[in-house]
Amino acid sequence: MTKAYQWQLLVYAYVLKKLYNINVTKITNVFISRSDINRISEKTGKPLKDYPSEVTPISKPVLPEDLDFIESIIKLVAHSVQPFILNPGPQRALLAQDWRLMTHTDQLPFLAVSASQPEEEI
Repeated sequence: MTKAYQWQLLVYAYVLKKLYNINVTKITNVFISRSDINRISEKTGKPLKDYPSEVTPISKPVLPEDLDFIESIIKLVAHSVQPFILNPGPQRALLAQDWRLMTHTDQLPFLAVSASQPEEEI
């Protein structure tokens, strides 16, 4: 199970615990493969072997440490929202890790960096 899917399911478990007092004991992610049927070989024109869809469930127990981890991430995200709103400058782009949020005046051209340094003679 990838971390992204695992964390998403752990957030659901956390919300169920906090809002509805439902204890989730395990999370399961179900992967379904695409079927390969009715294929024909391009070289020979003969039918190829069929592979039906496969269902693969992957389960993991939910431990108290997992819920504590998710809670710490949620609190960190919630805590970063306030500075994001209050600081419209380059800090916003740094918090979001998105260069597109930099205003035109905040951007430092690459040429200005190299032009400010003295050139060495060869």
